[in-house]
Amino acid sequence: MAQAAQPVTVAGRVALVTGAGSGLGQAIAVRLGAAGVRVAVHYGSSAQGAAQTVAAVRAAGGEAIAIAADLTDPAAAPRLVEEVTAALGRVEILVNNAATTRFIPFEDLDSADDEVWTALLRVNLLAPVALARATFPAMVDAGWGRVLNVASTSAFEPAGSSLPYAVSKSALVSFTRGLAAVAPAGVAVSAVAPGWMDTPWTARHTGRTDAVVSAEVDVDEVARAAVELIGGTAGNGTVVVLDGGARWRRLQQGG
Repeated sequence: MAQAAQPVTVAGRVALVTGAGSGLGQAIAVRLGAAGVRVAVHYGSSAQGAAQTVAAVRAAGGEAIAIAADLTDPAAAPRLVEEVTAALGRVEILVNNAATTRFIPFEDLDSADDEVWTALLRVNLLAPVALARATFPAMVDAGWGRVLNVASTSAFEPAGSSLPYAVSKSALVSFTRGLAAVAPAGVAVSAVAPGWMDTPWTARHTGRTDAVVSAEVDVDEVARAAVELIGGTAGNGTVVVLDGGARWRRLQQGG
C-alpha cells in the first residue's frame, strides 16, 4: 500500500496575509508564524490591529511585519508584493483574506447599484486576482507556492450580506479552481469557505457589537484548516466548506 504524502515544511518561507489585522486573517497569520513562516501582515486601515497581529506572531515564535495597502486601488497589489519581497523575500504563500461587503437585501436591486458592485468586486475578487498575478510567476519559477483564498458559504447559495457579495465569493471559488487547473507541480491553489464567524469584521459591517447571528464555525478552526491546506500536498483545487453543517441543514429543511 502506498504511503500517504507527508505535509511539507513551510518554516522559513514568506507569506503575505491580506486583511490580517483581526479575525480570521489574524488567526491564520499567527498559525503560520508559529509554524516558522515569515509573515507580512497586510492591513487597510487598522494599524493598531495589524500591530497586535505582529505582536501575536512574534509571541508565537515567528517573524512578522505590518504593511498597509489600499486594495480598492488597482495599482496596490503589485506595489504590496514588491514591498513584501524587499522586506522579507519572495512571497511563496499568498492568503487572500481581505474582503468587504454591504448589507443589502437580495431583492433590493436599486440599492445594489454600480458603485456597490464595483466596490465589492474590486476588493473581494479583483484584488485577489491581482495579487495572484503578482506572486504566481515567482512561485512557478521556484517550483513551490501556495495560494489560499478565503471564500464563503455565500458562494454556494443565495444567502449572505448582499447579492454582490455572494457573487464576488462565487467568482473567487471559480478563480481558485481555474488557477489550480494550470498550477504546475509544487504549486497549489485552494480555498476555505466558512459560514458565519464571530469576528470584528462581522461587527464592523453590521454596525453592531452584539451577536448578529449564531456563529456557525469557530475562527481558529477555519484558520487551522487553512494552514493545513497550505502545508499539505494534496489540496490543489480544493475548496473546504466549514460551517458546522449549517448549509446542509438548511438544504434538508428546504430553505
